[in-house]
Amino acid sequence: MSEIYLQQNKIADAEKVLVKGLAMQDQSYFGHLNLARVYWTKANETKDVAQAKPALEKSYEEVKRALTLNPDLAGAHLLKGNLLLRVSRTADAVAEFNAYLRLEPNGPLAVETRALLEKISRR
Repeated sequence: MSEIYLQQNKIADAEKVLVKGLAMQDQSYFGHLNLARVYWTKANETKDVAQAKPALEKSYEEVKRALTLNPDLAGAHLLKGNLLLRVSRTADAVAEFNAYLRLEPNGPLAVETRALLEKISRR
């Protein structure tokens, strides 16, 4: 259900469903990843870093929890890389992007991830 809300950009509804679901089943790595995506989306709704900070921190905590539960969750590595890049932790972001590519070398965002890594390496 949360996946549908995310696709429809019904962020508040997705957050409610995920928080409720994780209260019942905290071991769901997909639940934590999707909640991290909700907070990431919220953070990206503003360019003001101070306003985005609480959502970014929540997203980071949820993605870390997802990776604790499943270290091979490729999408979580990708999101964590984006979060780290947003706060200028470039070296750590590169490691996460490489983890994503190692786990899903032909994944849906592999081409974009390789292009981003190339762009970072030219800096």
